[in-house]
This record gives sequence, structure tokens and C-alpha cells, in this order.
Amino acid sequence: MKIISVVIVIFALLGCTMKQSNELDLNIAAADSVEFMRPYELSRTDVSVISLGDVEGRSCQANIFDDKPSQEKAIVLLKIAAAKVSANRVVLRACREEKTDSCRASWVCYGQALQVEPLR
Repeated sequence: MKIISVVIVIFALLGCTMKQSNELDLNIAAADSVEFMRPYELSRTDVSVISLGDVEGRSCQANIFDDKPSQEKAIVLLKIAAAKVSANRVVLRACREEKTDSCRASWVCYGQALQVEPLR
């Protein structure tokens, strides 16, 4: 009976990991629609820049079955977060490794989501 319980728990954990991976794949197209912008470009006079607020992307290893966190994944998740607020640009502020109660290890990237359009 214990073996069956252990097998059920393992499949449940694997299912959660596969769901997270599928969600990431579905949002890659959204991430591709967001480009990075350098902070000095905010002073451009040929475009309209509207700030949509701060966003973050966190790559988290919650348990030993999860993939190791990476800065690259955190950056993709940052772009996905920007796309969710209808941004087409993001200014990357910082990325760093950190530990939290819910993550054994993680990378987190912070940025500012922007809507940039040419002036008419």
C-alpha cells in the first residue's frame, strides 16, 4: 500500500512539472513579441513611451524534481510578464540569485514594462 502511495505522489509531482513546462512553451510566442530597450532610449523623441509598471520573472526550483533555475529562464519569464500587461518593450533593471521559503534556489529578474509606439 505504501508503494502505491509513493508512486501516486511521484506522478503527481511529475504532472505539476510537466504542466509548468507546457505553460512556458505556450507563452514563448508572447515573450518573442516583447523586445528589450536600454534605459537611455527612454529619452527618445521619435516615439511615445508609456510605462505599464514593474514586472518580474522568477525561475524557481521548488523541489528536487524541478529543473535547476537559470537566469535565461527568468529573463524569458520577465518578457512573458511584460506581454501579459500588453507591453511591447521591457527595460531590464536587475537579475539575481536568491533563496526563498518556497524555492530551494531561484533566479529573479526585475524590469519595467513599456508600450512604445512611433509618433504620428
